[in-house]
Amino acid sequence: MGVNEKEKRTKRDGTLEKRERSVYEVDHVHGITPMTDINDTLGDYYQDLIYGDMRILCVACHKKHTFDKKKS
Repeated sequence: MGVNEKEKRTKRDGTLEKRERSVYEVDHVHGITPMTDINDTLGDYYQDLIYGDMRILCVACHKKHTFDKKKS
């Protein structure tokens, strides 16, 4: 697994993107605090974003995981 592996991703309309993008993304395992009110949640949001549980997933798996979390 190389950190700099890149590929041209397919857009929603079926065409390929012009530039290559990383094959892997960082997934926040437990999600991050929603930004409902910047004054109230900015601290929690950045705490989760930077120090929360994370893992490396391929783009397809990350999209599926994020979709499943939003659905539940």
